Amino acid sequence: MTGSVSLLFKESLSMKAIAHEKRSAALFHPLLFLLLSFIAYYSILNSYFLSDDFAQIGKVLEGDWSLAWGREYGGFFRPLFILSYIIDSRVWGERPFGYHLTNTLLHALNSCLVYSLTRRLLRPQKLTEDAMRVISLVAGLLFLVHPSHTEAVSWISGRADLLATVFCLTSLLAFISYVEKRRALYLLLAGLSFALALLSKESAVSLPFILFAFALYFAKVERRATAASLLRALKQSALFVPLLLLFILARRWALGAWVGGYGAGQHLNFSPGWIRDRFLQASLRALLPAFPLQLSNILLKPLQSSLFILFALASAALIILLLRRRRRLEDGVIRSEQNGLLLLLVASFVLSLLPVINLRLSLFDTQGERFVYWPSAFTSILISYLCFILLRRRGWRIALALCLLIFYSVSLCRTNQTWREAAEISRAVKEELSRAASNEQSLIVVNAPDNLRGVPLFHNGLEEALRVFQPRAQTERVNVLSLHSIQSAGDAVELKREGEVFSLRLANQLDEFTRIADGADCVQVQARSRDHFQFRLDDCTQRIALLFFDAGKVYRVLSSEEPPR
Repeated sequence: MTGSVSLLFKESLSMKAIAHEKRSAALFHPLLFLLLSFIAYYSILNSYFLSDDFAQIGKVLEGDWSLAWGREYGGFFRPLFILSYIIDSRVWGERPFGYHLTNTLLHALNSCLVYSLTRRLLRPQKLTEDAMRVISLVAGLLFLVHPSHTEAVSWISGRADLLATVFCLTSLLAFISYVEKRRALYLLLAGLSFALALLSKESAVSLPFILFAFALYFAKVERRATAASLLRALKQSALFVPLLLLFILARRWALGAWVGGYGAGQHLNFSPGWIRDRFLQASLRALLPAFPLQLSNILLKPLQSSLFILFALASAALIILLLRRRRRLEDGVIRSEQNGLLLLLVASFVLSLLPVINLRLSLFDTQGERFVYWPSAFTSILISYLCFILLRRRGWRIALALCLLIFYSVSLCRTNQTWREAAEISRAVKEELSRAASNEQSLIVVNAPDNLRGVPLFHNGLEEALRVFQPRAQTERVNVLSLHSIQSAGDAVELKREGEVFSLRLANQLDEFTRIADGADCVQVQARSRDHFQFRLDDCTQRIALLFFDAGKVYRVLSSEEPPR
């Protein structure tokens, strides 16, 4: 009798210890991801606004809370995204720190959700608690320091991807709970999260299809991979279709068109070559940081490069060797379970990529990398899981995980340095233009920096930057004749004048014009090319200031006291 009581007492203590450990883990991991997120993005917390930040936050600060914007391209409908700006503007006003703080918090939350999702997916696997914890932690950390996340996190305007991913991951976690426990409350939470994801960004439209893949995976785990389980999975995911249709109708009403975003030319381009190239680029950027420009000849024409072919063959041989080794060491049941999870992760990555597969993504800089933020949640889990199942020794697993995390962290730090440099250029150019624009009736900017090595500078928002964020810039109109890329703040621009004809040329061969207008008040644009254009001044009676950007500075070419003749 005494022995039974003692045994019950020990079991009670053990259960209490387990409960205490779970509560500690529930508190420890969010705090860990929060702390590491601040460390990873500390360098950009005080960075200034860039490009779309001026346009979108500027409108909010002026009291324009329109749910739709960007109609000149096709239009965007992201009410929750705009609501987040409204809240931030009430707290922080024109101080960029608060907006960056919100992005950093959202990224930390997403990393923690990736950790939680990994643990839920690993439950059916025959793994120890310690193994599940390590795999999940590595997946969350890979997502946290992923070098292809800077455009979504370091750029305030990338917040739409952060918000959509928060609610997509929450919906997935709630859906898994519903599939396991059949409680309607979890289904309601999953549906609500899906609706909020759609109101954050349109890329969430892929979620019902991903939920279907998840339902099939858990049906197979429970040994219910039959026609009935297929039908059940279809019904479970189909419950989200009405929400999707309702969103499509609401978006059609708000935009006045079925195809919004960047226009039909981008979103309806389904040519096989274009889709193939975009998919390969997105797959690489979901795994790796931007490549050095020196590799452009290899990556843009890989089949014509012997070095690329050799690397591809060596990688394939290594993968085959590891898979054969796994086949020899693991029994068929375990391999089947592992293959099921691998297939789910690959399928989820592809499905999450489909809504943005038509959009441009650079292999060599940060442009467009925000499009892989949500899909990279699955590649982060995939990498961590592969490290575990392909390497048997614990030491090798830890070493590989540490190497990946260090590589990602160093790459992230270097990319964030570029974002910080771009923010410094943005602030300096805005303030110099503001001083030059004082008391002028019309401001003509001959050229302005579009981007710094892919980081947006004034691709949009220059007018709002002067009107909203620099009130002393008293000018009625701002006309920008051209925008061009720069590789550094010191890139020179050559401006020559012969009578009323001006010639502008970019000195750095890597720079190029991204946009050249047809003209402006008192100005006619003539010849143009990738790195050069000409314009002439017409007779004009209004007061103008003609300015141009060179080596990080803004210079006055023509003042209002000297009107063109």
